Amino acid sequence: MVRVFRCFGFKSQVVLPVVDEPISICTSSDCVFIATVAGSLEVFRIQVGKGWKNVCSINTEGLVQQLAYSEKDDYLATLEVKHFRHENLTFIKTYLDLKKWENKKNFTISLRVAEKYPVIIPGQPVFEVLEIPQEEKANSLSVCSHTGTLAVACHKKVNLYMIQEKYSAECSRSYKDVVHILIINWGHVVSKVVINESFIALMSNRYAHVLKLNFYNGFRKVGLHMSNPASQATLDANQPKASSSCFESTELIAGDFENTSSPPSLSSNELLLPSDSSSIVNIKNDEAYTQWVFSSDQRGSRKKRRSFGQGTRNIAEIANVAITPDTIYLPKLHGNSGINGSTKSLPKVMVQVKDQSVFVNGKIKADTLLYKIGLPDISWRHMQLLCIYSASGQGTPSQCDSDFPLQSIKCDPKMEMFCYLGNSHEGQLYSLSPPAVQMLSSYKYSSPALQAVTSPTMLFVVTDTGVETYTSRGAAFSLYRRNHYDNIQKAIPPVDLEPCLCGIQPFFNASEISVISSPKGTMMDSYVILLSKVTELNDTMWSLYALEPYSAMDTYKDLMWIVFSTKYQDSVQEAYLHVLQEANLILRGPVVDSEIEYLEEYQNLFAESCQKLGDFYAWHPCSDWKLCLPYYNMAGITLKDALQKASNINEKDQGISFKHGKGFLHYLKRKIFGNSEPLNLSTDESNLILSVFYKCSAQDVSSIILLSRLKNYSPEKTLALMGDIKKRDLKFGKKSKLSYLNNLACVVLYLDLCDLDAAELELSNIPKTDLVQICVEHSRLIHENMDKLTPFAQLLRKSCADILLEILVCFHDQGNLPYTACLQLLQGDYEIHQNTHIKMFLEMLLKDKKRMDIFPEISYQLVNIYLQRLLQWRPPIKQSITGSPSSQPLIQEVGHFACRYPWLDLLPPFQGIKSYRTACHYFRSPSATPVQPFICPCYFCNEDLLKLQSLLCSPCAKEILFQTVEIAIQSSETANDGTPQQSAIITFPWQLSLDLLCKASIDVCDAVDSILSDHPQILPDFCASMLDSHPEQWKYLMEKFQTLISEDSTEHNRYYPIFQDMLTEMVKKLKTSDVLHLVPANGSLSYFLPYLNQCCIKDQLVSLEKIIVERGQSLTLYD
Repeated sequence: MVRVFRCFGFKSQVVLPVVDEPISICTSSDCVFIATVAGSLEVFRIQVGKGWKNVCSINTEGLVQQLAYSEKDDYLATLEVKHFRHENLTFIKTYLDLKKWENKKNFTISLRVAEKYPVIIPGQPVFEVLEIPQEEKANSLSVCSHTGTLAVACHKKVNLYMIQEKYSAECSRSYKDVVHILIINWGHVVSKVVINESFIALMSNRYAHVLKLNFYNGFRKVGLHMSNPASQATLDANQPKASSSCFESTELIAGDFENTSSPPSLSSNELLLPSDSSSIVNIKNDEAYTQWVFSSDQRGSRKKRRSFGQGTRNIAEIANVAITPDTIYLPKLHGNSGINGSTKSLPKVMVQVKDQSVFVNGKIKADTLLYKIGLPDISWRHMQLLCIYSASGQGTPSQCDSDFPLQSIKCDPKMEMFCYLGNSHEGQLYSLSPPAVQMLSSYKYSSPALQAVTSPTMLFVVTDTGVETYTSRGAAFSLYRRNHYDNIQKAIPPVDLEPCLCGIQPFFNASEISVISSPKGTMMDSYVILLSKVTELNDTMWSLYALEPYSAMDTYKDLMWIVFSTKYQDSVQEAYLHVLQEANLILRGPVVDSEIEYLEEYQNLFAESCQKLGDFYAWHPCSDWKLCLPYYNMAGITLKDALQKASNINEKDQGISFKHGKGFLHYLKRKIFGNSEPLNLSTDESNLILSVFYKCSAQDVSSIILLSRLKNYSPEKTLALMGDIKKRDLKFGKKSKLSYLNNLACVVLYLDLCDLDAAELELSNIPKTDLVQICVEHSRLIHENMDKLTPFAQLLRKSCADILLEILVCFHDQGNLPYTACLQLLQGDYEIHQNTHIKMFLEMLLKDKKRMDIFPEISYQLVNIYLQRLLQWRPPIKQSITGSPSSQPLIQEVGHFACRYPWLDLLPPFQGIKSYRTACHYFRSPSATPVQPFICPCYFCNEDLLKLQSLLCSPCAKEILFQTVEIAIQSSETANDGTPQQSAIITFPWQLSLDLLCKASIDVCDAVDSILSDHPQILPDFCASMLDSHPEQWKYLMEKFQTLISEDSTEHNRYYPIFQDMLTEMVKKLKTSDVLHLVPANGSLSYFLPYLNQCCIKDQLVSLEKIIVERGQSLTLYD
């Protein structure tokens, strides 16, 4: 624990003028209630600008040992002791409507018993005091100021009461009464009770127990609740929520915690049995079924399980089926629990409803949140529940339950509840908020503590010598839970930071302390009430102080003054960081529920605190150096300011040279790589950033040049730095991705200097695979916000376009860039069909079947490009030709592209099989050039046609592609009809092949008719490619040939050899039975017999192959 003395104190102290000796005190938001030995209650109220004033004085029947005030219902509850016949009698009384009787000297007091009709004095108002009878001696009381609930501890039980408005028909008037609503039975003698909202804390000498009363609307069925009644369910105890939801009884859960609205005489078995026996579900576990139970002791318990932070319940025995799972103990899991010791040690708690009308719409259940067992020789002395509400201060109707009187309207999901528990030597602060109970802080007092009271920001401990003040983490934890801290824009010091002893105020014989918090609950505008007593020679002297603490801003200033006036920053770094974090948390405390953060003075101090933390993380060696970024951001430090600070530090201490500036480097990276704010740096500042990274982290310089927003640097100086870095890499023989990044950075720098030759030379040193990988990982190298190509990408397009296109394809495959955006980047001044790079890019997309989802739209665009290029075809230019036609790879069976049908090589412009591999006609010598007009069949002249035919031959080709080709053919024929003087050579020779492909896709028979009439020589090859094993197509062909080769036909000699080749292809496709049906009735047996023989041999081979495969498969089964 870091101890910083005299940074917290009280800026003023006022002695309250109490005539008689005080016995006990309590406070509200603006009042102090004092009980004296003279049997009186004195009420002092703080008045703005006037100080403290005694506004009310009330005589009591006995001596008040304890008192508590409810601001909601404006009543004061007292525990009074009266000596009667050698016996001390205790009374619980409530003084109603205190504010109504302020500043009135004479009034009539009416004392009556609670839940009895009042005595009405006509025409005279009375000060009503209600006595609440108790069956046993009362030990302690507590009042929730927000709900008005009164808790009274009597021996081993706690009675809960509430103020209720009633109406008397006899008197025809309404009156207030105290109603007994609940009884909580505990297993130990209650020495102290504390209530806040629906949380109840119970304490005995050795045991401390915190319960939460939960309210459940409606009536649920008893037994196991099944989502499907017809199905059998298996409980999985690995999920605590699922396990606890199995019990649907709202009346009682037998075990550690029981709650019932029935008389206590009923047994637990009677309460667990439902009225309808059909609702019982019997679970029959299989042999392998095991239910895990997490017990807090190593031996475990076969009946109990824990739901971390959500209470402890038993596994009940339902319908005589006992669920007794095995126990698994996980020390790490249970080490963070709010349960101390074995679950067997938990006291048995029973909640009994006394007034059914209060909870008519639901039931009450009690869950354990915290249970601690003290040491045998040290008893618990301090217990407090602290509630911090959200900034709105009021929950919505959907967030709070109006039927639950133990919960105020201010209670919402953002409310935080804390418990402080301690003995005379030490104490702990716990967070009770879900999902789990956590210990935030542990305190060890310098002297034995008489009393401890915590606020959201401070802990006050009364000792024999005075008041010790420690920092409290309640407000910080609430801020941490309510806000999102991403450690980029916002951060907060650890909320479990060890607390500081920040002040010791000497007071002689201080005995009791109470805190007047502001209405919002923080230490802003609050007071500390301290009672000090000294007894000498049977004479007691006392003083009752109203101490006004310094504000959080004043405390922060004092702390910083102590730190820097004593050069505390030059001491141990861990201690210095602790003080800076503590100062930041002190400033944050009031922000939890006040508007202090909008004050200019506060904003300046908070920015100063964040700046100091940012400086520490920036320049000191520590594990959390990345926190420099959020603290600088919260301090409003700009990049220019940070650079100036770095220059000053370097000038002040030349030896530092950014050696330990990891946090500062991290800050620079986030600023120059992020998009949070414009840089607006000068050339010198940009050069300074690069020089800093060159000295401290040379491997990051290339990334800054390539990927950051830092552009306003000197290319000449930066090239010199990169030259040194490359020499260093070459010296150590480094050839890795990092060295290639250095080459790439030099390429960009040469481009900045407009030296294209040097840039291309540097680019050639990078292997293609590494270049593609780097560019794919960092898309910023290729495009600027998907709007245009970068200068580096333009260089790639000029020097190695295939690499650029491969990168764009990778962008599309990874989902980083849609292909439409890639087309926009590649689009230039030319039309799309004239852009070779767009055509190549679309072809690369169609070369992989994993992109089949975009095949239809891409193929449609590509077909249109091919048709436009064919319609506007021009002879190739020799400078654009690389290599020979025979060396050009033809796309085959790749993605959407398929192998072209062989018969396409027999149609114009081709002149035979693979005639496209011949030399180009336009580049031959003049002597070899034919005089007659000539159609060149080479690859270069017909590349678009070859690829278009490959697209149309693919099984992926859609009908819209063929329709597009047909429309283009028809439009070209219409244009040619208008100019009949054009020769056939100038017309488009590719029309026939594309027309046949389109016809074959729609009706094969139509294509056969066209072939037989114009190009019968290609029919055998066409049949081999286009006709399948369906006899109908072959039957149509046989009928056509019967007419063409009949004896009276003039085309007999022309078609007879073609008919023979057609029969050869037919027997390869059809079965023998199908061929027999197709043989003409007047056909010659000797003519068709060889074809039938070939067909039979083929069928037998197929049958034999099938037998061999089946027998082979049967043999493998036996192996």
